[in-house]
Amino acid sequence: MARIELSSAKLKKDFIKKIAEISGQNIYECYQCGKCVSTCPVSHYMDFPPREIMQMIKLGLKNETYMANSHWFCLTCSACSGRCPREIDIPAVMEAVRHLAIEENYVNDS
Repeated sequence: MARIELSSAKLKKDFIKKIAEISGQNIYECYQCGKCVSTCPVSHYMDFPPREIMQMIKLGLKNETYMANSHWFCLTCSACSGRCPREIDIPAVMEAVRHLAIEENYVNDS
């Protein structure tokens, strides 16, 4: 029987790939300008604003991303996407995070 090793780099790539597949967005396009945060009507309620969630995804911080309350507070109003210079559909990314968090049974009691 062949031995399968899962490195943290592979797990990171799998997480980013899943987010990209579900959202249809290239997470690496985000260059952290912060326009999404300044436009988001609920960013002050989020523990991590959209810009930080995008960075957490790029870093492969799956557990931290899933346990954040940010994707639950996202209204999917697309105000952030309208201001994004890279035209990233951030609400689609937030929806993908919600979907995967539910699928993988992550629960945040806050």
